[in-house]
Amino acid sequence: MGSLVRSTSLLWIVLLIAACAAKNQIPSSTQIHGEQVQRVTQGEVQQKVSALDHNEAEAKQPVEVMGFSFKPREFRISREDTLTCDLLITCNREEDTNLFLCAHTYHEGRITMVIDDSGNEYQSDKVRVAGVYESDSSIEHKFIAGVPIRATLIFNRVSSDIEAVALMEIACSFGESTSLLKSSPFTVRLRDIPLTR
Repeated sequence: MGSLVRSTSLLWIVLLIAACAAKNQIPSSTQIHGEQVQRVTQGEVQQKVSALDHNEAEAKQPVEVMGFSFKPREFRISREDTLTCDLLITCNREEDTNLFLCAHTYHEGRITMVIDDSGNEYQSDKVRVAGVYESDSSIEHKFIAGVPIRATLIFNRVSSDIEAVALMEIACSFGESTSLLKSSPFTVRLRDIPLTR
């Protein structure tokens, strides 16, 4: 995930050089932070921007596991160092299915957690489904086949320096039973999700 941060820094450098080059204020190459940087054209700048946009779009592609699609919607961090992760979950199974989302509850040795771009790990403090149901342990909700439903995972006391989520693991279970212990567990993994502030 450090590569995303480095790419963003490189983009700012490229834009600065391009702006100066347009005014003929720099030679064909220059020194920035001890590195040789070549003059770039507007087309090259656009290519860099397009590559970053592509990487962000790719990071927000849905992941399908056990007949459920998990799509990152927005991951944002507040001034109170709270990370709020919004997802859209769609049941792609033929029938409506109960899905358990675990927050701070261990199930089959698993728990919902994130690792940031500096390698710090945080466990989820709260889970919310459909904007109504909320729990600090786990939630069971019936997902209607083919209908995207919003889910939110909340992490408190995260580092104020976090720029992206390198890995999110969501502990889930599904089944006809309303008992978490009688359901079928699985883990969803989402990677390289940029943050907004």
